[in-house]
Amino acid sequence: MHASISLTKNIQADGEQSRQAVYVRCCLFMMPQGVIATAPHQAALPPELPAGSFLIRSVKFLKKGDSPMLDFTGQRIGFVVTGSFCTFSAAFEQAKKLRAAGALLTPVFSEHAAEINTRFGKADVRLRELEEICGAPAICTISGAEPFGPKDLLDLLVVAPCTANTAAKLAHGITDTTATMAVKSMLRRQKPIVLAIATNDALRASAKNIGLLMNTKHFYFVPLRQDAPKEKPASLVADFDQLCETVDLARKGTQIQPIFIQ
Repeated sequence: MHASISLTKNIQADGEQSRQAVYVRCCLFMMPQGVIATAPHQAALPPELPAGSFLIRSVKFLKKGDSPMLDFTGQRIGFVVTGSFCTFSAAFEQAKKLRAAGALLTPVFSEHAAEINTRFGKADVRLRELEEICGAPAICTISGAEPFGPKDLLDLLVVAPCTANTAAKLAHGITDTTATMAVKSMLRRQKPIVLAIATNDALRASAKNIGLLMNTKHFYFVPLRQDAPKEKPASLVADFDQLCETVDLARKGTQIQPIFIQ
């Protein structure tokens, strides 16, 4: 089973002993002699410290959707938000996970996402929320997004959520919003684009656009499912819990499978 473990390390500083928390991601194995932890990043720990210097303080078992083994340290990722307001919270949770895994996030908002107040929150509040998660100011203009490619500012771009309107424009090469400019700018350098689709007409008018993008190089999709097949039979929404894994594979040039899930 996977777990995140908090360890306490005794250290010597200026003649006084103090304690410092060390966090590692590891695998736990149930053995006759007890629980044994193996840390994938053990090489990063101070080699001069004996094993006995570490005392387990707490164990956090990871639930479905957590990605304990992913490491995005130093990866420059743009996080683009478009106007599927009901999925903002799910998308923002994934931004938190990317940041916690070491990614350097740049938030980007489409014009609608940045300006429209809805029952899911006020626009300025949601914008500030993602800025706080990412630790960086949001890009909200076409001119602000244009340098991503020419100046090689990012390694990968996530569009989460990606509306049908944005997908249609991307499929047909229309660049008239902050979100579409961010994508176009990244494609200039052939950088990976991860789309987390959320639309009520994915299996109707938008189906051909999604199909075009699935057959276009450098686009990768977070797995999709029908979120309410009886009430909204044409609706598809990305499984946001798989966003981090999709990003991990996309940066290696691989599409996560399966794309369509139940």
